Amino acid sequence: MKIKSFFDDDLYKFTMQQAVLKCYPKAEAEYRFKNRGFHKFDSSILDDIQNGIFELAELRPEKEELEWFASQPYIEPWYASFLKSYHYKPDQVSVSLTEDNDLDLKIKGPWWSTILWEVKLMAIISDAYFSAHKNEWTMDGQKEKLQLKTNKLASGNCRYADFGTR
Repeated sequence: MKIKSFFDDDLYKFTMQQAVLKCYPKAEAEYRFKNRGFHKFDSSILDDIQNGIFELAELRPEKEELEWFASQPYIEPWYASFLKSYHYKPDQVSVSLTEDNDLDLKIKGPWWSTILWEVKLMAIISDAYFSAHKNEWTMDGQKEKLQLKTNKLASGNCRYADFGTR
């Protein structure tokens, strides 16, 4: 999967990165993937995941995207400038399979540097999994399921938000 936009992410990840850089620039972090489903993985998708991770190292904000982002009132000028040179570091991520074919993915490094991995990795993992298992899932009935969920939320006067690529 090729992630096309640096800003295809949850906005709060960027506002959190700004806060971490400002308040905790020396803090270290370690994250681990938690499979909340019953999906099993196999070695056929590890290369796709690893390739997606390495492709992120080349991803940079487009000039127009960064200009819009910098114009937001909660983005400090120094942070928008910082993002011009930010890049993902693939050596912060390790990926393998456990003995029972679960995905063992860890991210480790400076908090400010690792905080943006989550959403992009979830997109890469999802794409790799469903590409490898495309014959097991279809779009059949998905629009109807979405409409039912939307109607149920609306009938309960619930507010909801889309959380991006995840």
